[in-house]
Amino acid sequence: MIEVCVGSDDDIEKFIVRKNLATRHSDVIRKAFAGGWKEAKENVVRFPEESPEAFQVFVTFLDTGVIHLNHFKSNKPTVAQEAQNNQDIDEEWNKIAQSWLLGEHLSCASFKDALVDKMVHTLQTTAEIPKTMFPKIIAGSVARSGMRDLLVDVAAYHLFAADLEAQPDDDEFAGYWKQVAIAYRHRITNPALSAPYDRGDVGCRYHDHGKDNLCYKAMFS
Repeated sequence: MIEVCVGSDDDIEKFIVRKNLATRHSDVIRKAFAGGWKEAKENVVRFPEESPEAFQVFVTFLDTGVIHLNHFKSNKPTVAQEAQNNQDIDEEWNKIAQSWLLGEHLSCASFKDALVDKMVHTLQTTAEIPKTMFPKIIAGSVARSGMRDLLVDVAAYHLFAADLEAQPDDDEFAGYWKQVAIAYRHRITNPALSAPYDRGDVGCRYHDHGKDNLCYKAMFS
């Protein structure tokens, strides 16, 4: 077992994690223990910049292979309930974004892929669009990640002009909008097609594990 300290100042939480699982799934943690770093001698890893809440999602994933988040509310609500549900849904998208960015920082493809699958399932089963996720993911991801590709398809197939105009328009987003333009062009030249993530089982379409590595589904089967 290893100890992982997450957060800084008065918001530090300590997690006890099985070393074999942590090093199998996270390249960052594996290198910390394989390279004779201070962490290897103390048997402690510290992530002061990360969120304890997101790390709890990661720890649960290591044990189960499942992403545990609050469920979306899809019943027919009253006006007041609908406003609260919308707030809850935005918070849920933010949890997914925060957890995915943790996976990016930990270099943990399996965790990111599971979160992408969670998001695809939610997109397929609700009418909600993750508008609040775009700035977080695009600013914190590499040019070609599965989550970023998924958000390209969301933008191309489901965002209205007002939604697009509300998104940031700075240099680091330039490559993203180019991808959206290409996807949108494909959409309008093939109007009968639904969004790629709406076509049933999308398999590993939005995964980052690469051809030479196992999908997390096989790792936990």
